[in-house]
Amino acid sequence: MQVRIAQTARELSEIHQMLIEVNLMELHKSYIQWEVKNDPGTIWLAAIHENKTVGCVRLRYGCDAQYLREYWGLSPTMILKNIAICDRLVVSAAHRHSRAAYMLTTNIYQVALKNKTELTFMEAEEHLLPFYRKLGFEVYRKANHSYGTRFQLFINPNDGLRLDLLRSPFSSHYYQLRNQTSV
Repeated sequence: MQVRIAQTARELSEIHQMLIEVNLMELHKSYIQWEVKNDPGTIWLAAIHENKTVGCVRLRYGCDAQYLREYWGLSPTMILKNIAICDRLVVSAAHRHSRAAYMLTTNIYQVALKNKTELTFMEAEEHLLPFYRKLGFEVYRKANHSYGTRFQLFINPNDGLRLDLLRSPFSSHYYQLRNQTSV
């Protein structure tokens, strides 16, 4: 399995299909917006297994300040930072117990590091919190939506000391990139 940035119309179409299959057909989440395109500031990552998209995630930069305040509860000083919003993380049912989610999340972290992101935000259901905490994400608030309760999380990709203390697998990526840029 590999993870790569989706750029072609075919790759984006496969991601679109995956979002529909998982969210609409399997989970019956009709509230999801289905548009999948390469907007400026948007990075789609696809997990590929045997030439088939089995997972995806979206990383967005430059989000609207009002959206960041209202949906994510961010203060004006937080909005001024180089932040990213991570959403649309889905993995096909057949690959839920594979390394797909881990690999997608690791690639989110690597992209955030390379883009000098100060904070990355995402939402998760309660049963996924141990997985994200182990990686280094912190819960900062509980959000009740019409479609259910979610926990809003963040990570500072540049906090190598915290990642070390948590024994996060992201720690090695942090030091690897830091050593590459200092050479």
